[in-house]
Amino acid sequence: MTERPRELPAANGSTAGRFDPRVPDLSGENLTLEQVAEIYGLSDRTLRRHLAAGQLAGAVQRGRRWMIPRASASARYGAPREEAQESPSTAPTAEVAALLAIVTDLLERDSKAQAQITAGHDQILDERVARAKVEAEKQAEAKRATELERQLDESRAKAEAEAKALQRQLEEARAQIIELSTRRWRIRRRPAK
Repeated sequence: MTERPRELPAANGSTAGRFDPRVPDLSGENLTLEQVAEIYGLSDRTLRRHLAAGQLAGAVQRGRRWMIPRASASARYGAPREEAQESPSTAPTAEVAALLAIVTDLLERDSKAQAQITAGHDQILDERVARAKVEAEKQAEAKRATELERQLDESRAKAEAEAKALQRQLEEARAQIIELSTRRWRIRRRPAK
């Protein structure tokens, strides 16, 4: 069984609520300065002032760290901040619950809309990639067609040049044939001697 710290008598003789800081708390649960500040919503500076004034019974400083009994903190500061927030007076009303349901519904709708937007964006990107691929293929085809036309033009020019050369050779051959025929004819027409 834990012993309660010895209380100091007040000026009117009652001992209500004042603890003797020289009497250690025997409840066994100690909190650090930071924990007390967080639980009761106080600043570190305020707590240090109260500790320096000896207003928290059983608080002990070990090195740079204060160890404060939970019972002393409860007696000095009342209900912890978390418990005060959970009191029935701050419980959500029906209107707040309805608003909360509306907000939740809107958040779900927003999440679905974001998913649809993302899916649409992905689809647009896929279509753009497909179009770019088709455009690249068209450009490659056009380049190949241009190259084939160039090769065809070169082949035509080469064939025309060869045809002209053959035409010249043919004309030269005809000229030689005519000359040979003319010589033969002259030789035959010469009177015999």
